[in-house]
Amino acid sequence: MSHDMLMTQEETFAPVVGLYKFETTDEVIALANDCDVGLGSFICTESTPRMWQVAEALDVGMVGVNLGVLSACESPFGGVKESGYGREGGPHGIDEYLTVKSMLINVSTKESMG
Repeated sequence: MSHDMLMTQEETFAPVVGLYKFETTDEVIALANDCDVGLGSFICTESTPRMWQVAEALDVGMVGVNLGVLSACESPFGGVKESGYGREGGPHGIDEYLTVKSMLINVSTKESMG
């Protein structure tokens, strides 16, 4: 696969797998992040340190590791860049609809309790 192919620059919602041959982890991260979309990415590795390194470096909203799914009902769903703003699902999805109120109370003396 070459980096000038259309499927490397847009979100292809089809049963398609694009594979790059790469030499270094930094090289493949740069290839993955070099586009205007970022819904999700998949990582296949046996190395836990590499899993964390790559997952944290990918500029996407969701990462699937050693499996073919990116989301679950209890986890937030959404992308970055031109793939969307905000999240739906999970506790983060409801946050946009909530109003937070803070209240401070002095309870150090009897007089403060009235």
